[in-house]
Amino acid sequence: STQSTGSSGINAEYGEGYWWTALFKDDNHQISLDSIDTTRHMHEFPQEEVACVQKLMFDQRQKQLGLPTSDEMQQDEILQKAWNAKGSPFAGTEFDRSKVNFSNDLSDLGPP
Repeated sequence: STQSTGSSGINAEYGEGYWWTALFKDDNHQISLDSIDTTRHMHEFPQEEVACVQKLMFDQRQKQLGLPTSDEMQQDEILQKAWNAKGSPFAGTEFDRSKVNFSNDLSDLGPP
């Protein structure tokens, strides 16, 4: 269904007795069905596994909304501390993620 936010919602109900390997046909993230224990309910799994699934679901939703994932939010928190650290040339200014270079190619930074 199309919502007023400009996004689409999908309601998928499990009822056929089989598991999907992906939500979309062209999805690059395939689920290994051999690794899923379908005999147990979610609440029966160890808390660490439940937390991992919840994190993946949260991150997927954030990506769909164009918002930062949990890892990106954690990165931002660390960067903001460094940004405002004593002696930082950015201290006292508003944190701007676009000013941080995340590429592995350091050649565009110029000479040290």
